[in-house]
Amino acid sequence: GAMYPDFIRINHEWWRIITAGFLHFGAVHLVNNMVILYCMGSRLERVTGHLKFFLIYLVSLIGAGLLSYGMMLRTGDYAVSAGASGAIFGVIGGFLWIVILHRGRFEQITTWGIMMMIVLTIYYGFSSAGIDNWGHIGGLLAGFAAQLAALCARPGSELAGPWLGGAALLLLQAGLLKINRPRLRKCLPLIWLGLMLCLL
Repeated sequence: GAMYPDFIRINHEWWRIITAGFLHFGAVHLVNNMVILYCMGSRLERVTGHLKFFLIYLVSLIGAGLLSYGMMLRTGDYAVSAGASGAIFGVIGGFLWIVILHRGRFEQITTWGIMMMIVLTIYYGFSSAGIDNWGHIGGLLAGFAAQLAALCARPGSELAGPWLGGAALLLLQAGLLKINRPRLRKCLPLIWLGLMLCLL
């Protein structure tokens, strides 16, 4: 059930995009992800409710898998990918939007604090081997956009303006798959982080 590009491209096993998020490389990998999921996921679930939390998690999982798969095809750097970290980044992205809506602080978590956690984690991923950083980015973007969509869909919502920000994030994620210049690709995490900061 892990994701590997040839399994999807040749064998058309698209279900691996989802099943890979439920597999882990050992007990340490699993425990680390579950601790973070409990800490951040429980907070987001209290705000959104069970169903919306599930949908945000699922959308993040798919977004993480798709961007990871697309970047592997673009770079030719194939690897077996598994783990819930992409979806967990989506949970963090969703919670980031909640913090933004509460003027930069919610349940002792600040916008600055959560952004620093995101930046440091992504920097660590790009500076280390064996980490599916594009999966993390894909999940973060998808979770942020899914939370934004969930709030904008509420009756009487006045968040129509921020839809533009969510749409821009999704377009940026799609654009990542079209870029063939390695040097520019390395700068893209800083570009989308800058875009997110513009939404604060």
